[in-house]
Amino acid sequence: MLLVGLGLGSRALALGPPLHPTLLSAEHQNAMHPVVDAAKDRAVVSIAGGLKTLPALAPLQVARAARYHPVRAQLDPQVIERTRYGLADLSMQQIQAQDIKVSVEVTAEADVPDAYLLVICEDLLASATGKPGMPTLRLQKIGALRAEETEYVEFTVRTTRPQRFSGRAPAPGGDGSDQRLYWQLFSEGIELKTNLSGEVAPFHRRREEQALALAVAAWLRENAGGDRAAQPFLQIPPLLEEKEGLPASVLATLTVAPNGMVSGVSLDPSPAAETRAALESALGGWLFLPAVKSGRAVETRIRVPLKF
Repeated sequence: MLLVGLGLGSRALALGPPLHPTLLSAEHQNAMHPVVDAAKDRAVVSIAGGLKTLPALAPLQVARAARYHPVRAQLDPQVIERTRYGLADLSMQQIQAQDIKVSVEVTAEADVPDAYLLVICEDLLASATGKPGMPTLRLQKIGALRAEETEYVEFTVRTTRPQRFSGRAPAPGGDGSDQRLYWQLFSEGIELKTNLSGEVAPFHRRREEQALALAVAAWLRENAGGDRAAQPFLQIPPLLEEKEGLPASVLATLTVAPNGMVSGVSLDPSPAAETRAALESALGGWLFLPAVKSGRAVETRIRVPLKF
């Protein structure tokens, strides 16, 4: 049920981006397949019940997943060296390459089979243009992890960018370089929650908001002069550590701003503080194609019944 306008008390959100696991997929023969392992720096996917190692640099894609792996882990990455040089691509266009030599210490709380790292390299020079740049996604095989034993790996990540971005000033907030690195750990296709999960959450959120902005612009062109109810764009399931003491159901009321993002959440009945925070974080991360009235995006209220 959609409720347009004000009138229902809604707590304005002051939360960061929702912490949530992701699913890594790789493209093979025009289809995306979950990455279940890595062979050195190549994606291994499951196809028709068998495992296939894809070619180097097979396109990778990250999307939201439902749950974290039951085991947690600690990551301690360090950048050892950065080397920059010029190259020409297959069409003989000049590009700038960078080799980033890194070392990573990985410690899991319990045994983990066949772990691999996803390294996300965000190009701050491209991001400074204001347009969503394509991040570099690279894999690195780690192997089996034994409980409380630290595994040490060292490898090099290569990134490239068009020459036209060279010489730009990087966006503020970086570490002084023109690449920001994010780290995610997977086993059997499932992401492990680590001490660095909170650092990658804003990156994924920015990518989702960029995709939403493009979709909203198309949505408004499609409904120029008309009226439309809001439509879901991204719905993130809440991650609840403990369900004991929860009511059987909760009615959530979301305030959806004209840009499609949730600006407020109210819960009736209101659960305990820790559960309320988890629900507000997840529901506050939902994205919508906004309600449209006479061709203009407007604020709306949406009721969402939750059952536990």
